[in-house]
Amino acid sequence: MKCAETDCPHAATHVPQLFVPAMGWPQEEARAIKMILGAPMCRRHCERFTVADLMDVPNETGATLRDTLIPAVARMSGSPIPPDCDRAWVTPLRMNSDAYREFERAQRAGWRP
Repeated sequence: MKCAETDCPHAATHVPQLFVPAMGWPQEEARAIKMILGAPMCRRHCERFTVADLMDVPNETGATLRDTLIPAVARMSGSPIPPDCDRAWVTPLRMNSDAYREFERAQRAGWRP
């Protein structure tokens, strides 16, 4: 599979993973909401993704992740503490990692956020 970025000849090896910590908790202690978002791409393009790229770009209805998905996932988690979108961060996740394989298994089983 090739990188999802237009005209990139490299193989798709990573996906962006978004972490959104609980409000008021130190980053290292917060049980962050983790989401795998975006199309598979090469590591170089994946490393360029920012929180704004993932959370603040409106979809076809004009809604953003910050407005819709993040609050919904927080409600599903049952946490009384709201997510702190301003302290979110993105890391590249290898597509051959255990975390990605777990994500794929959940997708095949029909899980959707």
